[in-house]
Amino acid sequence: MPVLRQIEPDEKEIQGIRSAQYRYKALLLWAAPLPFLYLISRYNYNLFHGIVDGASIVIAASVFMIIWTARRLLDNDYLLFVGISFLFFSFLDLLHVVGNKDMGVFPEYGNLGPALYIASRYVLSISLLIAPFFLTRKLNSGLAFASYSLVTSFILLSIFHWKIFPACIVEGVGLTRFKVVSDYIICLIFLGAIVLMLLNRRSFDSRVLWTLFSSLMLFIATGIAFTLYADPFGITNAVGHFFQIASFYLVYLAIIENSLTRPQNILYRRLKQSEEKLADNVRQLDDANYNLKREIADRKQKEEALRESELRFRLLSDIAARLLESDSPQALVDELCREVMEHLNCSVFFNFLMDRSTGKLRLNAYAGIPEEEARKIEWLDIGVAVCGCVAKEANPIVAENILDTPDIRTDLVRSYGVQAYACHPLIVHDEVIGTLSFGTDARSSFSPEELNLMGTVTNQVATAMERMRLMEELRRSRDEVEERVRERTAELERKNEELQEFTFVTSHDLSEPLRKIQTFGTLLEEKSAHILDERSKDYIARMSRAAKRMRELIDALLQYTSFDRQKQDFEPLSLGGMVHDVVSALEVSLQDAGVLLEIGPLPVVSCDRRLLQQLFQNLILNAVKYRRPEVGAVIKVYGEEGRDECRIYVEDNGIGFDEKYLPKIFQPFQRLHGNNEYHGTGIGLAICKKIMERHGGTITARSTPGKGSTFIITLPQATRISSSNSGE
Repeated sequence: MPVLRQIEPDEKEIQGIRSAQYRYKALLLWAAPLPFLYLISRYNYNLFHGIVDGASIVIAASVFMIIWTARRLLDNDYLLFVGISFLFFSFLDLLHVVGNKDMGVFPEYGNLGPALYIASRYVLSISLLIAPFFLTRKLNSGLAFASYSLVTSFILLSIFHWKIFPACIVEGVGLTRFKVVSDYIICLIFLGAIVLMLLNRRSFDSRVLWTLFSSLMLFIATGIAFTLYADPFGITNAVGHFFQIASFYLVYLAIIENSLTRPQNILYRRLKQSEEKLADNVRQLDDANYNLKREIADRKQKEEALRESELRFRLLSDIAARLLESDSPQALVDELCREVMEHLNCSVFFNFLMDRSTGKLRLNAYAGIPEEEARKIEWLDIGVAVCGCVAKEANPIVAENILDTPDIRTDLVRSYGVQAYACHPLIVHDEVIGTLSFGTDARSSFSPEELNLMGTVTNQVATAMERMRLMEELRRSRDEVEERVRERTAELERKNEELQEFTFVTSHDLSEPLRKIQTFGTLLEEKSAHILDERSKDYIARMSRAAKRMRELIDALLQYTSFDRQKQDFEPLSLGGMVHDVVSALEVSLQDAGVLLEIGPLPVVSCDRRLLQQLFQNLILNAVKYRRPEVGAVIKVYGEEGRDECRIYVEDNGIGFDEKYLPKIFQPFQRLHGNNEYHGTGIGLAICKKIMERHGGTITARSTPGKGSTFIITLPQATRISSSNSGE
């Protein structure tokens, strides 16, 4: 592998100083003639103009020659395009120099200098604007020469032959509008060239980039200066030429000097970048090799740690699953802790549980000591030995280097030859219910991972024991609740029977006195009407109506309470035929109300015929009662069958109701309208609900005020026998 020399800071500093000194000398060399040029401009302007433009022409032509010679070495065609454009610019600029009227070269054409200047500047600015596109595109040099030759020929023909090129200066007046506007347009084109160059700055060496940037800015300053003069030989024009000298000096620095002294910045920039990238890649490769070795070593350690972690995870998962499935986690502790011992390479373990009756720790499970030794520590006082101290303080204790570290708390385990010992409290709801500890005689300490495993196992055992305690309490609570529910249910059933009996008896007992009130009221109204005044007649009429209303309420109450006293007689029944029977019985009432009743498909179900007849009678009469007088009343009865239930719909186009009152309408004696407006007892829908409850079904409704209601009856699958596709 080649060795790349790295420049030390001192050497870099020396190179920077030398480069700066060289630039200062070059700048002084170019700046020294400027005062003489100014004096020449005051003595003979044509000579000054020729020298300045001649230097620009030489630099532009030199750029072309250097770039054209090295064209096969270029990384991209940006410089090749610039070099070709500079060749034709230098030709037009040469004609601009000799085209001034005082030069005497073209006397018959007048002052051609300004026109040729504008033409050359258009060519230069547009070329620099287009050039960045060839940073990533190939240039056909033959086509470029042909294009520039065609453009140059057109410019020269428009000036010398056709004479259509706009005038740029008028003697005695000054610059024309075309000349001034063109200079500003050219400045804008140069500005666009700067923007494109900066957008592609990654393709340029930083020194070349900022030198070209400064050169283009001076091109813009030159153009602005040339818009301000009225006399071609005036001071403003001279200032513009000094800007031109500075701009082409920067072109010289950016392209010619760099091509000769630092060709890697211009001609071999991509090669230089490749070398730098190669050196950086070599360094990165060395770093990568070093890091790879470290990663391999780290990976081996991590793989080993991962393997150990996986074994611990499997062990913990197995312990958790077995504890969760076990009905007696205390009995399972011995088996599980032996497995943990084997995994941790421990020699003993002890599981003590708190005995609340004695206030001591009782040995629940152990391994690694003889049975006679276990009998000696079957009971352990709180605060004695490591486990007793852990139970007292509710904090784990880890004892290491036990053989070399005397401590009264570790005397017991030291006698078993244990060198390292860890004890964790079994804690449930901030209460210590026991301890779990492990010890080893093979090493003097535990790793953090081993201690973490012990702590996790301890928590799992504590959680399992608490789960069993809660399950036992839950069983006891459930048994108590079930017994209370049975007692309460029996009591409620008894009270409900008593209430129903009381209601039935009371309603029956009220019927006889009410009957007499109605009878005597009727007799009084019929036989004494001729001796009673109008007020007395009104009182008797009110009494009769109230007695009649009371009779209706008592009859409704008796009907409502009688359901629970009646025996149900379920039989297969075609709902279509039964609904037809109900409609036939109500035919007169339906005709008088002008109701159109439509019966759709209804299923065959197992039900109590008498109760379902009353259900449909109540729903149909309810729809008749709450019809809208202004529209023809339509009642539809139809059904549908699902997999688990069947539904029957009773739909009307009546007055409807607000669904927020839905729970209220199925309660006894609950009405949404006054008795004077719609006569009734308020018991009909409550009876419908009770009928559906006795069939194991439900009844509900959908409604919109002013549009009607739909009552939905749902019967469970067990009630349905078969289906009928049409009503009977």
